[in-house]
Amino acid sequence: MTDAVVPSWEGVRERRLARLQRVDAKLVIAVLIGLVSVTGAVITWKSSQLGEKAVDRDRQAISETVLQEQSNANVETQVRDEQQAFAQYKEDLTNAQLLDAQADTFASSGLTAEATHARDEAATLREVADRLASLTFNISYVKVDPTSKLPTEFLIDQRRADLRQNDDQAAKVNPDQTVAQAVDFRKRSQRLEGWTIPLVIAVLLLTFATLTRSAQARPWLATVAVVIYVASASIALLGD
Repeated sequence: MTDAVVPSWEGVRERRLARLQRVDAKLVIAVLIGLVSVTGAVITWKSSQLGEKAVDRDRQAISETVLQEQSNANVETQVRDEQQAFAQYKEDLTNAQLLDAQADTFASSGLTAEATHARDEAATLREVADRLASLTFNISYVKVDPTSKLPTEFLIDQRRADLRQNDDQAAKVNPDQTVAQAVDFRKRSQRLEGWTIPLVIAVLLLTFATLTRSAQARPWLATVAVVIYVASASIALLGD
């Protein structure tokens, strides 16, 4: 009866080492070239996507700017019309007060008919002024003299600000922020494009490693290429 054969782990390691030594280095380098090329294609694709986003933001910024300019033009037109209406409103009320004072003078002089006529004209002017205010501008923006009770000023800046805020579409857009986003996308796109240069260098080194006849130089060239590839790809893809 023979003794059982005990496998030698030293022999197993020797056989594995022999198989590794038989692996064609040029084949490994070719695989690495393919991997670097695919990574470069991915980076280029991501750069293209960021570039398209930058273009979209540029177009959006133009649209938002046009929208805001149109809104500002409409606001200025409305504010100007309201200011003109206020000027007429102020004039009518001032004249009405003058007529009331004239009516008092007529009454004190015994000119009852003239006093009545003056008061009727004053009442008509006030009615016209009130109708004008209700149709053309908001009376809450009118500043009144506490002594004379006459309107003195139309708060045009406050009215302009409120009109702009009430324009929902124009108030929601921010062209400056959109432009900043476009600039950011464009910078990221350019940065990614810049990292394709080290990848090209890595492919060149791997190609030289394939073509060289020096068995000693080949692993060094491949190692340097792999280090460049790993570093540049990690920064480009993970740092974005």
